[in-house]
Amino acid sequence: MGWPKGKPQDTASNKKRMRILPEKEIISGYVDNGKSLSVLANEYGCGTNTVLRLLHRNNIKCRPHATPTYIIDKTFLVKEYVVNKKSGAQIAIEIGCSDNTVLFNLHKYGIVVSKSGDRSTARRPEFRKMMSDLYKSGNHPLARKESRDKMRATLKTEATKKIKSQNMRGEKNPQWCGGISYEPYCPKFNDSFKERVRVFFGHTCLICGKTQPENGAKLAIHHILYNKKTCCDDSIPMFAPLCKQCHPKTNHNRERWQYMLSFIIQTVYNGKSFISK
Repeated sequence: MGWPKGKPQDTASNKKRMRILPEKEIISGYVDNGKSLSVLANEYGCGTNTVLRLLHRNNIKCRPHATPTYIIDKTFLVKEYVVNKKSGAQIAIEIGCSDNTVLFNLHKYGIVVSKSGDRSTARRPEFRKMMSDLYKSGNHPLARKESRDKMRATLKTEATKKIKSQNMRGEKNPQWCGGISYEPYCPKFNDSFKERVRVFFGHTCLICGKTQPENGAKLAIHHILYNKKTCCDDSIPMFAPLCKQCHPKTNHNRERWQYMLSFIIQTVYNGKSFISK
């Protein structure tokens, strides 16, 4: 699945993120050294979509998806994956390739691939047995009812709530985007316009398909490009009606939701998301 028609949208938060990234180094790594998007994203601590936007902004043509050409030595792979029980992601970081390349080589050599999450410490049988024995013996703090009640009471005090609230305000909040939540919406984004969006999609949530009666309230209208000035500036107007459960999800991993929803609007609905007057 590729990007929607046209180039990825550079929202204010994306532009801010890309300004602090070393563009020349990333472009050189992709063009000259042949590094993948995922490898570059891991190196510079950003998402693959951010790297992709940076390449688009500099008119760098992306390579098509192809069969990995990076061949990993079978002996090394058996030793690290089977004997040392390292995950594919750990091996990829060590040798500087993508997770998919490691997976490709595992299948190539006929090495049985573990299920997702099996390599984590918490899912190993010996770890689960140790925690189970600790809990049954009463030595685990949460095995005693008085300890559980004390912990719950501590979490519910007004002082604890105040501290948690202060620690999540402003720039301390992981979802902080420079205070854009205080910016006003475009005046054209009014109740009448919102209803035209709901009617266009048949009063159903674009993500899960829940109807407005099932939602118990009017469906929220989500700005797919996270631009409050849409309808007042030259940005592409793309909106989506979302239910109570789906709308909060779009505040996390915004690049993923922007890509997915804009792709649906452009391919399924031909770029339209509301009824014209």
